[in-house]
Amino acid sequence: MIKKIIRLSLYVFFIILVAVFYHSYSARAVYVNLYKDIDTELSDICDKLPFQVSYLIQDLKYKDITAVRLPDRPMPAASIIKLPLLGSVFKAIDEGKISLSDSFLINRKDITGGSGVLKAKKLPVELKLEELLELMIAFSDNSATNKVINILGREYIADSFKYLGFNDSILARDMMDFSSRRKGIENYTTVNDVSKVLQLLYGHALVRNDLSDFAIEILKKQKVRDRIPKYLPNMPIAHKTGLERSVVHDAGIVFSPEGDYLICVFTHKFKTYKEAKEAIAQISKIVYELYKERL
Repeated sequence: MIKKIIRLSLYVFFIILVAVFYHSYSARAVYVNLYKDIDTELSDICDKLPFQVSYLIQDLKYKDITAVRLPDRPMPAASIIKLPLLGSVFKAIDEGKISLSDSFLINRKDITGGSGVLKAKKLPVELKLEELLELMIAFSDNSATNKVINILGREYIADSFKYLGFNDSILARDMMDFSSRRKGIENYTTVNDVSKVLQLLYGHALVRNDLSDFAIEILKKQKVRDRIPKYLPNMPIAHKTGLERSVVHDAGIVFSPEGDYLICVFTHKFKTYKEAKEAIAQISKIVYELYKERL
């Protein structure tokens, strides 16, 4: 009798194990097929575009399932370099070198051109590091970014990029330093490196949970919404844009009802900013609609 009960228990356990495995395999297969279709549709579109496009789309449930195009091709970074820089800041915080509550004085000499709101403030003004980071990400403030670069130091940033695995990212000049750019000194990154920053933050693998959550929240406050979010319904999107001469980028995490996914799209050597922005918006729309249709 006892042997029969044991055999029956083992049989039931085996059936449950097979059912769980089959369900898991079937669910994964849906995502594999989804990403094959994403890659096919995006490749067809990008092959016809008269400018360079690189992208990395990744499901955040099955993280090994991706759709990629030229993921390791370095492109001029523009403001998207602020994402790897954010990773460096959090590494410094984790090491106890600085704190979000540390205050820094912003003087007139700290103000540069381009995007941002600091230049409109009455100066001097004292800001905490957490305020500088929010300005750097949500408002893409170049003055705040240059202050953060100055706080960390270029050598520390370069070392932290290597440590964190941002192998093709280079921060060689300050924001809006066009004299250096004319000399061929440029900031570079790849969709692969930028996606690593987002992966680490989403998975709480870069720093402790509260700092990762803080980073995601300020990314959700991004003010520029003419690329990844353009054709998407109202939903949380934690992303960072970049725009400078000959480059338009956007990279972020879409928290869709069908599941969270990462999307990074870089464009280079286009004729107009409008066509580059529209290409990113259309790529984002296709990915979202396929998620909605298939899941």
